[in-house]
Amino acid sequence: MVRLSRSPDWQGATPATTTPARVAAATTIPRELRIGAVAPFDPQPYRELAVPTLVLVGELSNPGQRGVCASVIAALPDARSATLPGQEHMAQMTAPELVARELLAWAVPSGQPGQRPAHMAAD
Repeated sequence: MVRLSRSPDWQGATPATTTPARVAAATTIPRELRIGAVAPFDPQPYRELAVPTLVLVGELSNPGQRGVCASVIAALPDARSATLPGQEHMAQMTAPELVARELLAWAVPSGQPGQRPAHMAAD
């Protein structure tokens, strides 16, 4: 059994305990698949958004998810990405330590808490 996370919410989670919720949510899959066709991502509103942004991309994420990440990165002028090796779309659940390490490396590149990184310079 693969433990999804060390979070108390997921303690003891197994396919047997999570399958009923997944089956119940299956009816939403067709709707979710149609959303991309009726509401494609429009990058134009985000081109002026000058906010430092880190997009975490699972190395094993499916092509659709990787494509969305690439579109977001291309749209935001101050975005960069980090690839999470061996991870799929839910890395925050399957590898929280890896996600935290990437976030900290981006937010505190000097390793010195309290020092504002260059990509987050104050106005």
